[in-house]
Amino acid sequence: MAIRYDQKLNNEIRRIVNNYNAKIRRLNKREDLTLPPLFDRQALKSMKQSTKSRADLRRKLKNLQEFSKRGGEQNITVKGRTIPRYQYKNIQRYRNLINRRLNQRQKFNETTKPTYEGREEQFTIAEQFNEEQRNIQALRSKLIDVDYLSYNEGELASYFEKLESNAQTVNLSSWQKNYADMLLDSGYVYKIPHAKLHDLREKILSLSPSQFDKLFKTESTIKQILYYYNQINDVGVDVAFESMEGDVTSLFDSLFENIDDILRDYK
Repeated sequence: MAIRYDQKLNNEIRRIVNNYNAKIRRLNKREDLTLPPLFDRQALKSMKQSTKSRADLRRKLKNLQEFSKRGGEQNITVKGRTIPRYQYKNIQRYRNLINRRLNQRQKFNETTKPTYEGREEQFTIAEQFNEEQRNIQALRSKLIDVDYLSYNEGELASYFEKLESNAQTVNLSSWQKNYADMLLDSGYVYKIPHAKLHDLREKILSLSPSQFDKLFKTESTIKQILYYYNQINDVGVDVAFESMEGDVTSLFDSLFENIDDILRDYK
């Protein structure tokens, strides 16, 4: 859901930004400090355009407030590295958030048995799908298991941008709607009956966004639609791969037949 920037929220943002900029101006002659850039109108516009949830907006405003705190600009020494307090605190906040999410994702995969046509399989997601485990480990290696205190200023700025990007909250409502559209697009390309496709789409949209998110993570037939959709897009035009047509038709037939049983456990 898009953020509604009403007068109250805009006033709060203006107050935080003004305090932040005022402190930079007071300290800009201090050569012993590493100060962030002023938060100008373009930065404010960019923040509003790129921020899709209030949770993410709060985190970005918290970054500004961390600098505005008493002593936030002071240098501290961490493991032999001198770093501004505000910068260290902001990095740690994002690292902790991402680490918690990765741990939750890992736990879900290790304790959840995927389903196929609504029937639970023998092994957990972690035991079956090495790619998912590799994706989690890749994120850990890139964002968590790194010695960021050894980075130079440019590398540190780039690292923080990666943290901020990966910490963004997923808009589950948009994700559910996008999936439903991909479902239609994939079916159209492979000439699946339109009436059945639209009925299937409405049933998918009957779930809450959080219910759909769990469904996608658990039910194999739901995930497979995305695979075939990506194959269509890889060639840049909406054409079917003849070698896949039988598999796609079989997958949709399975969904049409079993969707009520599949969704029953998620409502």
